[in-house]
Amino acid sequence: MAATIWKFPVQISDAAVVVEMPAGADVLCVHMQSGVATVWAVVDSAAKKERRLFSWLPTGGDGPRDDEAYVGTVLVGPLVWHLFQVVAP
Repeated sequence: MAATIWKFPVQISDAAVVVEMPAGADVLCVHMQSGVATVWAVVDSAAKKERRLFSWLPTGGDGPRDDEAYVGTVLVGPLVWHLFQVVAP
C-alpha cells in the first residue's frame, strides 16, 4: 500500500453523512478548514472506494450509539459538534 493522507469535506448536519473514501482508510481527525468541516484519513489511493457513514452530535444532545466511534470535535461559532463514525459490529 502506498499510504497517502487525503482530506474529505463533511457537511455538518443532524442527519447521517455519507463520505466516499478508499476502502480501509484510517480516519485520523476532523477540524475546520476555511469554514468547512474536514476529515483527514490515511488512505491507499489505489483501493476501491467505499461509503463511510458518520454522524454529528451536538454538545448537550443525545450521546453516541454503541456502534459509533469518536473522530473529533469542531467549533462552529457558538456551537460545538462531535463527529462519530459508524463502525461495523
